Amino acid sequence: MNVVSVSKKIGSIILNDDINISIPQQSLTCIMGPNGAGKSTLMSMMSGENSPCEGLITWRGKDIHATSAEELAKDRAVLTQRNQISFGFSVRDVIMMGRLPWSESKQDTQRILHLVLGDLGLERLADRSIHSLSGGEMQRVALARALCQIQSTDTSYLLLDEPTAALDVSHAHDFLKIVKTRCASGMTGCVILHDFSLALRYADFVVLMSKGRIVAEGAPLEVFSTDVMAEVFGVVLYVQKNPHGGYYICVEPN
Repeated sequence: MNVVSVSKKIGSIILNDDINISIPQQSLTCIMGPNGAGKSTLMSMMSGENSPCEGLITWRGKDIHATSAEELAKDRAVLTQRNQISFGFSVRDVIMMGRLPWSESKQDTQRILHLVLGDLGLERLADRSIHSLSGGEMQRVALARALCQIQSTDTSYLLLDEPTAALDVSHAHDFLKIVKTRCASGMTGCVILHDFSLALRYADFVVLMSKGRIVAEGAPLEVFSTDVMAEVFGVVLYVQKNPHGGYYICVEPN
């Protein structure tokens, strides 16, 4: 996905200012930054939900804002911060809603549903009402519906806005492991996160935003430099190597 000279404002308030990024395909990109940095605004334009005031966003060479909703629904799925459903549908029915853009046989729908239920460990919950689920379980169901929607193509992209905010440590890792695995199989993923440790562990590419603009982009270890993080977040953060493998963030006390 290419974001070219994209700006967004409401009245005199600038939300995104001249954004230029190229989201690597078949990888997991993490968008980070302080509250109010313009992350969700940018993602809403990348999803096609909102249009930029200036600039262009393309996917596979097509302007997504000139693409029909029906066609776009087969290429991309979106998981927002709020995934409430008013009616007491079963988990199975909610996940199957992801197949609505597709014209296919009942057998194909059931096959895809079975695969997604298994991948996310939701088989035992399939016949439960979604209103009986915990917040973490509901978030997994929302992810399952999104993955079900774009199951039939390797040219798809998934956008997630703070999907781990309500999850405990274990479920947050499980959630991103699933997304990362799908990216390794051909999907392109883009997720908004506030947790640097999760970004270090799972992101292939990081976009760091502040005040509606991009401050840095690249591999996590390149972006999370002490100077840049101090400038953006106002605290001194260090990336430390874990003796057991990987890296973690250390915050210098005041």
